[in-house]
Amino acid sequence: MEENEKVNTYSSNSSENIYDSTYWTRKVIEKALEEHNEKEKEELPKEEHEKGIFLCEKCGLVIDETAKGFEKAFKGKIKRDELGNITNCPNCGASKKFLKKITKEKMEEIKIRQKRKKEKAQNRERNIAIENIKDDLIDLLDDLSKRVLNDEISVKRFVVIFMNLSKKIVDRYSKNVDLDIDWLDYRKNMLEACQIVIDSYSFKEEATKLMESYNDDIEQDKLYLAELEYYINDDKYSVAAYEYEERIKEYDNKSQSLFDKERKMQLEKEYQKRKEELQNKAEAREKRRLERNIS
Repeated sequence: MEENEKVNTYSSNSSENIYDSTYWTRKVIEKALEEHNEKEKEELPKEEHEKGIFLCEKCGLVIDETAKGFEKAFKGKIKRDELGNITNCPNCGASKKFLKKITKEKMEEIKIRQKRKKEKAQNRERNIAIENIKDDLIDLLDDLSKRVLNDEISVKRFVVIFMNLSKKIVDRYSKNVDLDIDWLDYRKNMLEACQIVIDSYSFKEEATKLMESYNDDIEQDKLYLAELEYYINDDKYSVAAYEYEERIKEYDNKSQSLFDKERKMQLEKEYQKRKEELQNKAEAREKRRLERNIS
């Protein structure tokens, strides 16, 4: 009696009777329909990502997804979200908010502007390199020609040092700049410069023949190495140190007309004076280079 009352109470309070077969039939149908709908959703074709052209407002890179080999060009630097949208700039890493979608016409306009800007910067760098080369070559030519005049070096040594070092000076300043140099013409012009110096001192020598007849190892020439350090590695005191050593040899070869202590003091005084002179010269050279870079 109590059990019947419980069943009746449940039946009267529930909108459906769980003991009724239609209830369970409906539940099975609902579950089947739910599974069918989920399967249909999975089988629906995903929305294809529409490729576009973007401008990174941070670094100025134009990102053209429509270009052939686009992904390969950036070697895996492109990151995308689940919908296939680019999420960062492959160049500077800027986030998606800095990527502005642009038209193909706008892209062409930007590329032309960027090309002109790049060409202008390259021309500026080229002009700076040329001026730096001219400055150092004139300075080197002047230094070596004075040594010839003072009988410190032979005419042949002058030509060989200048020709070898002038090439290294050009290499230094053209390392990151395309100067499009014709090296045969360059060699001819440098030999002509040497010949002008030779003729001005009335030496009966030809620069070309002197260069061809030089058989010694230039890398063993101490003056060449000192000048190399000065012009290529910016060592302000390398030439002064070379001259100091040469002066010591010169004194040692002469008769002992001065006491050792006096001779040493004189040499040291000359060395310090020459160091100061070369330091001022190097600093003036550096200043000229700096002014070209910031002008």
